[in-house]
Amino acid sequence: MRHDAVIPGQTRIHLPSPSAPQSQDAYAFASSSNSPLRSGDDAYIPTSDAEVRRILGLSPDQELSLRALPDPAPGQRPGQSIPTLSQLAILGSPNKRLTLQEIYQALEERFEWFALNKDDKSWQNSIRHNLSLYKCFRRIQKPITEPGKGSYWVVD
Repeated sequence: MRHDAVIPGQTRIHLPSPSAPQSQDAYAFASSSNSPLRSGDDAYIPTSDAEVRRILGLSPDQELSLRALPDPAPGQRPGQSIPTLSQLAILGSPNKRLTLQEIYQALEERFEWFALNKDDKSWQNSIRHNLSLYKCFRRIQKPITEPGKGSYWVVD
């Protein structure tokens, strides 16, 4: 159901029903390679392991990681959104936490497209932006005993 909003002197706009829930279909569309939302503007990011598995079509025995995703065509960008890829990179790491550089590295190691475009800062900027934007990602300080700069990112 749609509602029309009319602002005097303005163009009519169509708004979705306020009772329309987010659905798996909406998430699948936002994550698909044909979606304009694909590059990180998802309105919905699943937070529980069970929900991530359900949406990505993974069985309970499959590891939640970048390796669980299908391979894209050679040289093609994966069809999942940047938040989804970041989430799976973190969840698939041994300690369930990664620095920003480690997230970049995980994507470059798993998907040829990221390795071929490692000098393109747009996807790296998108990851940084999405980590700060979505509440499911939380930044935690590295202990002072650990070398290197930056913080860790975890999935809440």
